[in-house]
Amino acid sequence: MLHILVSILKIIGILLLVLLILLLIVIISILFIPFGYRIRVKKEKSFDLKVDISWLFHLIHVIFVYDKESSFECHIFGIPVYHTKDKKQKDKKQKNAKREKQAKQDETQEPEVCRGKKDEQQNSERSQKQTDPGEHSRKNNDYTSKGFYDKLKKWKAILSSEDLKWIVNMALSTIKTLLGHIKPNKIKGNIEFGFDDPANTGELLGVIGMLFPVLPEELIIIPDFTESVFKGWIDAKGRIFGIFILKEIVKILLDGKTIPIVKKYMHKEA
Repeated sequence: MLHILVSILKIIGILLLVLLILLLIVIISILFIPFGYRIRVKKEKSFDLKVDISWLFHLIHVIFVYDKESSFECHIFGIPVYHTKDKKQKDKKQKNAKREKQAKQDETQEPEVCRGKKDEQQNSERSQKQTDPGEHSRKNNDYTSKGFYDKLKKWKAILSSEDLKWIVNMALSTIKTLLGHIKPNKIKGNIEFGFDDPANTGELLGVIGMLFPVLPEELIIIPDFTESVFKGWIDAKGRIFGIFILKEIVKILLDGKTIPIVKKYMHKEA
């Protein structure tokens, strides 16, 4: 009996160890294997957008498309596991089934029973209102001039506090760092633009000319001085490392101010 128990515990231990190793492999893969993305924008008669996000040689592949309607789909190992069109059709079928079921119930239900349920509901609503008059008075107090002044004073103190200034500066710095990491490393495209007034086209071309040193080489911009036009396409590719995102999160949490500020405001709300 003891031998059997030891064998069972050994099997459970091996399974837990395997699961732990698999979990570590997944975490390390997410942190060090980049997520690739590709954004394609096209403007002709209509505006079209397609965003592809893939990971681990398309092990996971997410697609978002916007043309006249938007759609979202997810594939794992090349197998579609989610699609908004399928979900819409499923929701539509469920709604139709509920309507049919409700219609049958309404046909079989007697009018007196319906009236009795309606009276019961009205009585319960009245009793709830009568049993909690304090809540009604508190809601009314929120709309008084004193309540409005207290809220205004509270928000003014928050907006002028050093905590908020620090949070804004930290957020801007983090966003700038993240944008520098996730920006596309390859951009190509062809854009044609023009205004009714050729002078406006020339002015915009002058502004774009100042940006030529930092614009991608494969991005072609063509001005049209004869008519008002805006069309073209852009194809951008990039990648995102999970370890970089984690590093920024840890940096925020361990800076010595974030956790005390969160605790401070949670304590006030409590």
